[in-house]
Amino acid sequence: MKKRSIFAAVAMLIVSAIVLTSATYAWFTVGGDGAISAIEANTMTVTSGVMLKSQGSDAQWKGTLANADFTTTGLKGAADHISTQYQPVTSATGVDMAAYKLDGSLHFVKENSVDTAWYTEYTFNVGVITAGQKITATPTISGTGAGAARVALLQQSGNTWSPLALWSNNASEDTNAIAATATVPNTIVDDGNYILTSADGTLADGTLVAQTPVKASGTGYDMGTFAKAYNDSTATHAVYKVVIWCEGNDSACTPDQMSAKAISVEWAFAASNPT
Repeated sequence: MKKRSIFAAVAMLIVSAIVLTSATYAWFTVGGDGAISAIEANTMTVTSGVMLKSQGSDAQWKGTLANADFTTTGLKGAADHISTQYQPVTSATGVDMAAYKLDGSLHFVKENSVDTAWYTEYTFNVGVITAGQKITATPTISGTGAGAARVALLQQSGNTWSPLALWSNNASEDTNAIAATATVPNTIVDDGNYILTSADGTLADGTLVAQTPVKASGTGYDMGTFAKAYNDSTATHAVYKVVIWCEGNDSACTPDQMSAKAISVEWAFAASNPT
């Protein structure tokens, strides 16, 4: 009888170990094991007709901007976090960030704040050489951890940022993000894939905010027509911001897909005559 009880206890331990192992492969993983080790190679280049300038105090208009050009900006620069562990966060547009995690009971709990080292942002100006042309911005997302990457382009509007476009490595990836201001109940995810949707448990539909529009890597965004040239002394140049993060509400956001991996984002800006 005692031997049978021992075997039963051992069997329960094995089952528990399997359950705990499976639980770590989930959205905003238990124990914080899902982390990108580097977001790197944030290079910005242009074709003829475009000029770029970072927001550093000594910034100059250039045809190419690399990590070093952003290290003196007020916002943290891409080069400052090459070796940082990027934790999963979520955002509908790249403006507001929220962080959630799974507790030991597989309930989602909200982090009180998002560590600014968990994502990358940097600001810059863009201008045309010939007034009246338009600019198309195209990011290419690559790297061994690119599956859960999100890249947003925003434009400064007064004291706020207006979202322009959002990219992922694959536009068909999961696109339900949680609003940063939402209240998420401690709800067990019950559809088996650990990706939050309005069908999960008692989550309110208003809790989830779809990431729209999501463009695939390598797809261009029309930034519009620039009325004045970059070196026109009467021109007021708009300020743009790039935000890069690992989207926690993505099926690729698991420890095996993220651990010790890297994301690379390279931008191309091209000028053309409006049609």
